[in-house]
Amino acid sequence: MADSERPPREQRRFSDRSAPAVIMIRTHFAYDAPSGRAPRVARYHSHITNCGEFGNDTTQYNHVGDVFQRMVAAFGDDADLEVVIRRAAPNTAETDPASQLENRGPE
Repeated sequence: MADSERPPREQRRFSDRSAPAVIMIRTHFAYDAPSGRAPRVARYHSHITNCGEFGNDTTQYNHVGDVFQRMVAAFGDDADLEVVIRRAAPNTAETDPASQLENRGPE
């Protein structure tokens, strides 16, 4: 969207958020039928195991894309964001996502 199509800067929604936005996701791939060869991934699927602060009371709006959009929106307009996806520590899928980030050592 061109800046000319957006409201003036003073009317845009901004945020001073600096804390990371964290959720937990579990991947679950679907494979082709067995054929005697190495299985080929036919469909990539994932689901949220912990929405953190970005969950919606209506479950149907807690798909990965929906939750990701709310995470992005939390930083407001004109924010430059970096997205990093990494493996969670073992056995942490149900733990608070923000505490996982705090407890992680240097990468």
